[in-house]
Amino acid sequence: MEPTYYWDGLDDTVLDWLNAHALEGQKVRFGASSPTNLDFLHRWGRLKPDIHPDAPGRFRWYVIQNRPSGLSPSDQELLKTRRPALVKRIRRGGWGPWRLDVPVVWVFETER
Repeated sequence: MEPTYYWDGLDDTVLDWLNAHALEGQKVRFGASSPTNLDFLHRWGRLKPDIHPDAPGRFRWYVIQNRPSGLSPSDQELLKTRRPALVKRIRRGGWGPWRLDVPVVWVFETER
């Protein structure tokens, strides 16, 4: 079973963090994502940094969701060797699987 599948971890907390930490002209890249959903988030102003590879600017952040079947070999290497700038987790509390402290989204810096 995968901890997340539909990018449900890409919530207001993560979007607000990305908006606050991407400077003018910096972009955000996503691993194994739905380009249509991300395009809507960008057009609606919820995700302010550009996400399009052909847009001007450099990628500053790389976002991965904890969906093991969607992780590329380079994603797996990144998770093993680098420390993320942000980790969105399911926090302990409640009942059932929600009591687990499981990461659902990682954000890595790609440049300074």
